[in-house]
Amino acid sequence: KRGNKKAINAIRTAGKYIGIGVANLNNILNPDIVVIGGGVSNIGKTLFDPIKSWARMCSMEASRKSLLIVASKLKANVGVMGAIALCLR
Repeated sequence: KRGNKKAINAIRTAGKYIGIGVANLNNILNPDIVVIGGGVSNIGKTLFDPIKSWARMCSMEASRKSLLIVASKLKANVGVMGAIALCLR
């Protein structure tokens, strides 16, 4: 957020590889939505723009059209909520 170029480049690079991973999952499973959570989801556009761009670029055309990538509304609490959900089963 303070404009550190090395940090921004590292975040964009991480976004690229996350996006490629999302594309692989999209090509195999074709989900309706991909939700990215945890503390990383707080980074915002610096991370999500490359994720979305690479995911669309590397997805097959048929599954690319319906691909929706969003940040979890639970933010950093997603892990805790997942653990609670497992305990309640």
